[in-house]
Amino acid sequence: MSYNAFPSIMKQAGSSPCATPEKRNGQSALFLAILIGGLIILIAATIAFLVFTFISSSLGFRAATRAQNVAAAGVDDALIRLIRNKDFASASPYALLLDGSSAAITVLRTQGKATIFSTASVAGYTRGIRAVASVDQATGEVNVVSREQAAF
Repeated sequence: MSYNAFPSIMKQAGSSPCATPEKRNGQSALFLAILIGGLIILIAATIAFLVFTFISSSLGFRAATRAQNVAAAGVDDALIRLIRNKDFASASPYALLLDGSSAAITVLRTQGKATIFSTASVAGYTRGIRAVASVDQATGEVNVVSREQAAF
């Protein structure tokens, strides 16, 4: 009869660590858990990116709309000044402050007409409006001939 001093070592020597089905099931579960975790992280990152993009675009739209409205207010201010003073002209821009935003307005006069340029910038978005008004020198009547968004 032979005596084996190390029975556990001899028993394990002939088998590989992955040979039993229980160990393979554990490896499959680990792989599946890592795969599902990666997909969850990918979906969360995609949703975060979409939310950030949506917020940025809506803030940009609001800033551009505000710039457009401030520029329109600048044209209206220049028209009011023309109504009050038929000889009003401003070759260098004057500023109209409106709730933290400002418009730069220029009024150029030529033979019974006034051309108004108004530009406003809000958060990097610049918008401008150009208006042409006829001014009757005898009566002081002011009529808006055209009003359009200026191209930059």
